[in-house]
Amino acid sequence: MTPHGRPCGNAPTAEAPQAAPTKKSILAMLANLRGDGLEFWRRMEAEQFWSRRDCKWSPADNVHHLMISTAPVTRALRIPRLMLRACFGVKRTPSRSGEALRSAYRDGLAAGATAGRYAPPRGVVPVEAVACQRRLVLQCEGAVLSLENAIEPWREEDLCRYRLPHPVLGLLTVREMLMFTLFHFDHHRENVARRLGVPPDGSCRKDSDQCAEVISKRNANQPMQRPRDRIQRSG
Repeated sequence: MTPHGRPCGNAPTAEAPQAAPTKKSILAMLANLRGDGLEFWRRMEAEQFWSRRDCKWSPADNVHHLMISTAPVTRALRIPRLMLRACFGVKRTPSRSGEALRSAYRDGLAAGATAGRYAPPRGVVPVEAVACQRRLVLQCEGAVLSLENAIEPWREEDLCRYRLPHPVLGLLTVREMLMFTLFHFDHHRENVARRLGVPPDGSCRKDSDQCAEVISKRNANQPMQRPRDRIQRSG
């Protein structure tokens, strides 16, 4: 410490807290999500996309979950501000950072939180698996685009003022809810990629030999399921 109370040059300094992204940044990230972010699901082989193993959701189930959990946010952003204020109040402090939200969400999952009513419906592998895969991912892309359109009329300052309820995290500012939505897509993509042993960016299909080897090794150690057995048992 210097005589004037300032830290010495070699003294460690605390890192500044990460600022929440602006409306412009959020819209840019959502636009990127519609393109590169969904490529992981687009590039996946149809058999793998619809397959459920170890009583886990299939990749298709994950996409369906992301779609049906994004739609309520879009609807909420179209509710008159006065009604949002009456239902959920307003916040007068800054929104949390993305890292703080991720940490809180992971803590909630560790405590036993589940998808609840946002779990994907039970079903079987469709006959037209490739076409249905394309349709489902396209519908998810449309859900993200609808969210972008719903954000457009919002003023920057209102994103930190108005609040929405989250089933795991409680009341979030609109900005926090949008940051969570972006993280939510990454969370599910990374979980599925880790379970399948493939890159989370969908690049596995670019090297078909490598991808085939990964899938072959995994399938050799697990019994095959009949289509009628491929029903959802857990998320």
